[in-house]
Amino acid sequence: MVARRMQSVRSIRHRSTLGPLMAVRTLLAAATVTVLAVGCASSAEAPGASIPTPPDGAAEITITISDFSYDVPDSIPAGATVTVVNTDGVPHTVTSSPQGDFDVNVAGGTTGTFTAPDEAGEYAIICIFHSNMSGTLVIA
Repeated sequence: MVARRMQSVRSIRHRSTLGPLMAVRTLLAAATVTVLAVGCASSAEAPGASIPTPPDGAAEITITISDFSYDVPDSIPAGATVTVVNTDGVPHTVTSSPQGDFDVNVAGGTTGTFTAPDEAGEYAIICIFHSNMSGTLVIA
């Protein structure tokens, strides 16, 4: 009988220590989820994703990459600085084809810049990483 009573006391003690341990584990889990949620929310705005403000009087020239395609202005002035905004989660390039006139590698969710050629004309553009991505850049 004493042995049975001791076993009951041990069982009660064991259960009573689980309550605080479970509470601590629950709090730690909630804190972890909160930290992860805050981290994910702040990373939604990719570093470098904002477009720099052009100098007074200068036109903002932007190529946007979205859903594995280029959104290119109708024409770009010769020698202009072009900002490339990559809204995809993977890296892309804006590369002249044939290569040599310009090439910019833009990581997913970031921006990059390049200088448009000084010579007017039409320049084929490709993404080195994704062969299905192509377009035309018109330099005026």
